[in-house]
Amino acid sequence: MRTEFILCSAIRRKEPKECTKHYHDNDIYGIELGYRHCDIFARFEGEVSTDPNDQGFYTSRGRFVDRHEAFFIAYHANQIPISLYDDRGNDAKLFSEDLY
Repeated sequence: MRTEFILCSAIRRKEPKECTKHYHDNDIYGIELGYRHCDIFARFEGEVSTDPNDQGFYTSRGRFVDRHEAFFIAYHANQIPISLYDDRGNDAKLFSEDLY
């Protein structure tokens, strides 16, 4: 299977969207997406969580991941420079600014 990579920023919704169709193993209905986290907060004010633990990223496999896991996915997919790992180490967290 192809290497998983980061698609965009994501924040968990306070309440999942009501949808008649659900894709298995896909977190898309419980999150909102955007280029940057601040864009999501602006567009979905009051609908998304403000808890920092609910800020993360959406992957090519339809998963919501936290900033820490996202960093290593992006690193292994060559989406961010090696120098970021050298600067941040094992406790690294990904920020949308790292991708764009």
